[in-house]
Amino acid sequence: MRVEIVMPRLSDSMSEGSVTTWFKNEGDTVSEGEAIAELETEKSNVDLQAPASGVLAKIVVAAGSGAVAVGAKLAEIETDAAAAKSPAKAASTPAAPAQPKANEGAAAAQAKSNDATPSAPAADKVVQGGSEAPERGGGEPSRAAPPQGKPSESRPASRSAAAKGLSLATKAPARSASDEQRNVPDQEREKVAATPLARRMAAQAGLSLDDIRPTGIGGKICKADIEAALGRSQPLAMVSSRAASSVLATRGVGVRTAAAPATGGASAPMSRVRRTIAERMARSKATIPHFYLSVDCRVDRLLDTRERLKADGLSISVNDFVVRASAIALGRVPEANASWIDGEGGIVRHEPIDIAVAVALDDGLITPVVRAVDTLGLVAIGEAIRDLAARARDGKLAPHEYDGATFTISNLGMYGVGSLFAIINPPQSCILGVGAAEARPVVEDGKVVAGTVMTLTVSADHRVLDGTTGAKLLGEIRRLLEDPARMLA
Repeated sequence: MRVEIVMPRLSDSMSEGSVTTWFKNEGDTVSEGEAIAELETEKSNVDLQAPASGVLAKIVVAAGSGAVAVGAKLAEIETDAAAAKSPAKAASTPAAPAQPKANEGAAAAQAKSNDATPSAPAADKVVQGGSEAPERGGGEPSRAAPPQGKPSESRPASRSAAAKGLSLATKAPARSASDEQRNVPDQEREKVAATPLARRMAAQAGLSLDDIRPTGIGGKICKADIEAALGRSQPLAMVSSRAASSVLATRGVGVRTAAAPATGGASAPMSRVRRTIAERMARSKATIPHFYLSVDCRVDRLLDTRERLKADGLSISVNDFVVRASAIALGRVPEANASWIDGEGGIVRHEPIDIAVAVALDDGLITPVVRAVDTLGLVAIGEAIRDLAARARDGKLAPHEYDGATFTISNLGMYGVGSLFAIINPPQSCILGVGAAEARPVVEDGKVVAGTVMTLTVSADHRVLDGTTGAKLLGEIRRLLEDPARMLA
């Protein structure tokens, strides 16, 4: 029986995905629940697990072939043991028709001529993994070697190879078809630290990661490093749009067709993350009636408290305090912990307080979710955010870890941004923009003194919240940040 493997829907907003790597080849044995491929979704890469045990009979969507819709067939698994043990239909080539006897002399002369020519390929041998196997007796035609796949230490030998009696000891290390097409050395994939996007860009452009200087977080090669390397090898800004597109095409980089700007230049390929952000934010801004409220918080006490905790060995960031204050404030103003759901009764209020924290990526941003934040202390919040952020930058978040938040916080204070008017992430009704903590003149007891001030801006959905509700929420957050002892209980 054949079992179809389809593109799964891994999140509510997912409409398509792509196959980046197949871990198995046609003819390989698979077990139910085993990872057989890597999928790229709108925000992360996840493993595709086999829905049944058997033999991977057919791969429908090749690795790197682009986006396919949710529900589209990716491959087939043959679960019937007898059918699985039959000769490999996909791997073998059809036998050539026998030549008439009248032509046997001419065919023999032609074969002798081919043998005498050094450049002619040997017709009576099969090359498999760097070794040559003679043709079977009885005039059986040669079989094409099955495609080599990415090896696994625990994976059994390929059945198709064993059936041919080939010596596995003479085979070169197997590699997936997608890796061979992209010319990615096995050692390079293992030893060079790079983000998933940068690794794919380098492979498409034929660049070696060993020759690229990393500037990303944690010493990783990022998207900007690949773009810089492409610019060093041939500056595209100095050529016309048509010439630049030709250069990118020769490097294997896809170029979107668009009208060339008046000043020239080349259009850049859009990542799946960038496209998702563009679609969601354009729809949010066009359909949600935003309104904005800003307030300045004096955070001198908060910074003093943070330094005292740091002296005790507790590493807590300003953003951790903001997340904790927001969770408490949402509990006191539950009207703000709500969503607008089209066609489902309008306003839906949520009991759990699940806060998403924006994390910058090479090609956009992602918002991993800290669940039930109102039940966590400052230390637990900090640990959860650091873990989610690290895995988000490595593309290792599961869909449920960045989907389903009830409130979002976007902090650009570390970049020196004074205030941020963020766009709401639907179906949420609020997002809090956090600016930098800056030294400013403030009035204290009738005198102007120096103080540290941070600007908070809430963007709210006017279908769900009114101005007074937004003001209450922002006021609660400010009180907690200005008197952090209220959050330590």
